[in-house]
Amino acid sequence: QVGRFPPPAGLHRQAPEVRPANLEPYFRSNDRGYDDGIDAYIITDEFLKENLPPLLENELEFYIQDCRKYRCGDSVRSDPKTVGNFRFRLLIFPGGTQSTNGAQVSAFVEAHPLDGLDPRWCFHGVKYQITLVNWLNYSQSVTKNDTW
Repeated sequence: QVGRFPPPAGLHRQAPEVRPANLEPYFRSNDRGYDDGIDAYIITDEFLKENLPPLLENELEFYIQDCRKYRCGDSVRSDPKTVGNFRFRLLIFPGGTQSTNGAQVSAFVEAHPLDGLDPRWCFHGVKYQITLVNWLNYSQSVTKNDTW
């Protein structure tokens, strides 16, 4: 039936694919900006915003203007993104959460169920990855991932 989804008991869909997590600065093989012998980074044109790889079908880009205007506990949500029959959005605390006393940016993936989805919905094993992109030099971006 159109607009109807199967009950959660039969729902065993594979989670959207994510890129492998690398918690060190992002480097590709043969980067001109990295020297294995020296712990120094040389900024090259390869790491400029214009040269970021394009988004994949299951990725969401969410840009927050002027993060410094947010106080601890203030949040902002992205527009929802749907992958298969799983809809999600990002919940971002640019000034940090109360539990961290604003010590760091906090970002969460938030399920945003589709209309008509069985109220007992459940998605197991959703793999996700969040990257806080440094727009001045994306080699210094920070990536975290987890399974929910």
